[in-house]
Amino acid sequence: MRQIGWQQVFNVGELGPDMWSRSDMAQHSRGCVLGWNMIGRVAGPIGRRNGTWLCGLPKASDQPCRLIAFRRSASDALVLELGHFYMRVWSVNGAPVLKDGAPYETATPIGQPQLAGLRWKQVGDVIYITHRDNLRTFTLARRSNTDWAFTPTLFSDGPWLPENTDAGHTLTVSSGVMTSSRALFEPGHAGATFRLRANDGNPGLLSWEPEESDIPEGAQRLSNGRVYSRSAGANKAGNTPPVHESGEVSDGSAIWRHLHDGAGVVRIIDVLSPTSATVNLISTMPDGVSAGTAYWSEGAYSDARGWPSTPPAVREERLVVGGSRRDPDVLDFTRTAGFSPSHLDFRPGLATGRVVDDDAVRRFVGEERNRLVWVAGATYLVAATTEGEYLISGATLDDPIAPSGCVARPLSDYGAADVMPALAQGGIMFAAAGAQNLCFVTVAPDQTTDDADLSVGAEHIVQRGLAELTWMKQPFNLLWMQLEDGGQASLTWHMKQQVKGWNRHGLAAPRIPTNEEPLGGGFTLESSCVVPGPHGRPRLFMAVRRAKDGADQRLILRMADPEDRLFLDAAEAYVGAAVGAVSGLDHLKGEAVTVMAATADAAAAAPGIGWGEYRGRDVDGAGAAALPEGVTAPRIYAGLPYLSRFEGLPPEMAGPGTGAGRKIRYTHASITIEAAVAYVGTTGVEGDSGRDCLLNRQPSDVAGPVVRRCVWRTPLLGGAEYERRCFIETDHGWDMVIHSIKATADAD
Repeated sequence: MRQIGWQQVFNVGELGPDMWSRSDMAQHSRGCVLGWNMIGRVAGPIGRRNGTWLCGLPKASDQPCRLIAFRRSASDALVLELGHFYMRVWSVNGAPVLKDGAPYETATPIGQPQLAGLRWKQVGDVIYITHRDNLRTFTLARRSNTDWAFTPTLFSDGPWLPENTDAGHTLTVSSGVMTSSRALFEPGHAGATFRLRANDGNPGLLSWEPEESDIPEGAQRLSNGRVYSRSAGANKAGNTPPVHESGEVSDGSAIWRHLHDGAGVVRIIDVLSPTSATVNLISTMPDGVSAGTAYWSEGAYSDARGWPSTPPAVREERLVVGGSRRDPDVLDFTRTAGFSPSHLDFRPGLATGRVVDDDAVRRFVGEERNRLVWVAGATYLVAATTEGEYLISGATLDDPIAPSGCVARPLSDYGAADVMPALAQGGIMFAAAGAQNLCFVTVAPDQTTDDADLSVGAEHIVQRGLAELTWMKQPFNLLWMQLEDGGQASLTWHMKQQVKGWNRHGLAAPRIPTNEEPLGGGFTLESSCVVPGPHGRPRLFMAVRRAKDGADQRLILRMADPEDRLFLDAAEAYVGAAVGAVSGLDHLKGEAVTVMAATADAAAAAPGIGWGEYRGRDVDGAGAAALPEGVTAPRIYAGLPYLSRFEGLPPEMAGPGTGAGRKIRYTHASITIEAAVAYVGTTGVEGDSGRDCLLNRQPSDVAGPVVRRCVWRTPLLGGAEYERRCFIETDHGWDMVIHSIKATADAD
């Protein structure tokens, strides 16, 4: 009896060995054993990943850099290259931004050892930067594409640690010096803020009253919870009470200067000893503080207490940070609209006791003092600790976050690794604790919640450890992942279509590494980011490294757009008058490259009809690779070839047509494929066998083969061992897309 097994969908991607025999699972019939340098597409096929263009070299070849996406809008985006105490800027086309004819560069306070721990959030033209290791917080502001400024982030009024409760421990501020009755200050307090009140409660002043007469100059009055002094104008009050927070304002008659809200704030300039420090006065001190007060609070963030470690987030016009060294489980929300490039305002209310909904909020997350790892805003705000994830909201999910109501509701219990999360399709993707699981949490607008471990079945990939996540929504809905060994993986993810497909990648990789080798292949990945391209379509940028001629070589690459039809790595392009060689390949000196050339007069704009492929062309000492003698072309691609290989599940196991309970010998496979050059055969424990070359060309293909769709029938050869499976591979400069595999067999 003739039996036929079909596989028409491949978007599950690779399945780990534990899943190879699970033909009872729905995703089994859509998966494969290997999808090396392949990408499963939402619609079903699996095809080669796009190649990469060379953008250029980072400033230093002996040290890694970090790439950060700067996205102001779909038409205003840049790539920032941060290295050892410097920053450079790249356009979305992969060209360095120039100033005075040279790549623009500015100094930064960030050294190479700190790069991996950077966390950030962009708001308009400003990026707020924190650090995983509680290092100093910075603000990066763009004034123009060639004018950027790094400044320490100023916390102007809080957040504050709990107020001192030791009545015998007092602070005194006088003549620019703050003294403590007990040892308190340490060198890390330089830059720290302190808040001092004269007493516990009302300042003991008359309230402002309309039309009050005979008010002496300098007299103080309490209005709207704040203290003001009459500085000028008439000695009679008007009818408009003062409510301003700084400077001088008229009430319609007298002029009132804002003094304080019941407390004064100072910033330490220098620590003189454990009991004294020089200070700057940020706001006027209440009367009586100069004699000493026990009513004082220390700023929550400083070198002494540690700075925020979570990546900042924005929610309800508040900037959110948290995870200091002293309070690792605390989140801080600025006042509503209380953040700007110059400062962050965490004022928790007035020292006179007045608190409104717009004031800052401080909130513990969880009950076990577990360290906060990240906070991110999707439909709702989610915070992750090392032990679980929490939904942060007002008293109810529909209420705004306010001092009167801020709740942390348990959402899931995966726990998070020290990897920045990625926002995707209304939810949050993140590396779970241990960095060997990829998880997803979402809260829908109707307040239903969901979570999932997306790495089930892909343990052979994530066991290498997740180091960086980069979401690229178009054209294939991909999460790109940097692995801890420098390798790269992708996840095709479309929640509504229930697509989840894993694949492994190696940049310029001529072969598939073993399980004991790093996954990187020719290059290892050190950093990546996604920015909108010229038409809004996302582009993936990568900083990569390899060893060449006994030294490190580092490059910045950009993944090609689909319409480029580029299937080479670290490639350069030439467009102009017809030439017989392509130059600009200095980074590939001494290597053999593949050259794609438009050799026919009516050649397509990208590799296709009228293009030829010339393999193994040597790059000379001048960085040039020549075409064969007598061949010229006006359009040329040149770069490193890479292997793409698909290995299907054994036909006996692959979904419908399973051979369970029958004696079956599969003899042939009919493969629907788009390819120019591909190699098809059978593999198993004995290795590859029956390797056929599919060379797809027609008489109209003047210069060589082009990608066409066809059905290729190949025998399934090999020994008698059970897990013989079909493979399809290519390392040519053409695309390869697999649409279906039909295996035929004789069954008893």
